[in-house]
Amino acid sequence: MGIQDPLIRLGNGQSLEDSIIADVFEALIAAIYLDPNNGIAKVHAIVREQLAEDIQAFQPEQENPKGELQTYIQQHLRTSQVSTAHLDYVLLSDTMDANNRHTFTVEVKILGCPRGRGQGSNKGSAEQAAARAALGEISQGNSPF
Repeated sequence: MGIQDPLIRLGNGQSLEDSIIADVFEALIAAIYLDPNNGIAKVHAIVREQLAEDIQAFQPEQENPKGELQTYIQQHLRTSQVSTAHLDYVLLSDTMDANNRHTFTVEVKILGCPRGRGQGSNKGSAEQAAARAALGEISQGNSPF
């Protein structure tokens, strides 16, 4: 659809994320839809002609390392409530490069011991990366239990 940097103005420290592209696309489709000159038909044409194959082929990302790690801990501790004493994500750093892009570094602790470290462009993605690292260690036989 041509949604890229020149079409979008980003604030300081902001980088072009999929969520921003999705918001811009949604606004663009809404603007076309509201066009009194047959906007609904134009939206239908865009969907049929340009998006139909992608929509049918779309497979949502199933990976959720934080959820998997929480489930793992719940199963091993035999509890439905996981507290920060069991599982805790600690922000180690938040740095910014010359282009004002943030890099967050997070460490996940299980029962107070560091088990994985991850980085991302926001705190949530860094937490997911840390959980992924911890799950990798666990899958190699390094169980925290």
